[in-house]
Amino acid sequence: MANLSGFKWVSLCVAVILVPTVYAAPKLEPIGTFKMKLYESAAIDNQAISGRFGGGTLTFKNGGSATIETCVEDGYIKSTGIIDFDLRCFAKLDDGVGMLIRYSGLIKTGEGFWDRFLAGELTGPGRYLDFWFKEMKMVTTSQKYDWVNETMFIGEGANLSAQTEDGPGTVHYELYALRH
Repeated sequence: MANLSGFKWVSLCVAVILVPTVYAAPKLEPIGTFKMKLYESAAIDNQAISGRFGGGTLTFKNGGSATIETCVEDGYIKSTGIIDFDLRCFAKLDDGVGMLIRYSGLIKTGEGFWDRFLAGELTGPGRYLDFWFKEMKMVTTSQKYDWVNETMFIGEGANLSAQTEDGPGTVHYELYALRH
C-alpha cells in the first residue's frame, strides 16, 4: 500500500465517506383506490378555482379503509392550461380514528376538456386529459394505520367529472406508495 502522510490519509477517508451511496430508483407500489364525490366547483376569479368534495372512500389493497367526509380545494389554472390544485380532506378510518389527508397535483387538460367536464362527462387521461397526478400525505393517531404517517403516496387520476343537475361529479385515483 502506498505510504500516505497523515493529512492525505484523513482526506482520502473523508472523501470515501462523503461519496454518495447510489440507490436504485424509487418504485411505485400499488396500494389502493381513492374515490370521492365532487359536490361543487366554482371559478373564484379569472384563474383561481375552488371546490367542495366528500362522500368517498379510501380503500387499501392490504385491507382497511377510510370514509372521506369532506374536502376543500384551492386551485389555480395556469396560462398554459395546467390546473395546479391543493386539497385538504378530513377522513374517518375504519377503526374510528380521524385522519387528515393533504394532497397537491397537476392536471394537463386536453382539447375539449372544459366543455366535456362542465357537461358532467367522465374525463380522464386519454379522455380529454393529457395527464393527472398528485402527491398525497396522510396524518393520523391511529395505531392500526400509523404506517401512513411515514408514507408518501402518488395518485394517478383515473376518472373526473363535474357535478350536474342529476348529482355530484366523480373524482377517482389509483394510489401508489413511493418505495425504495
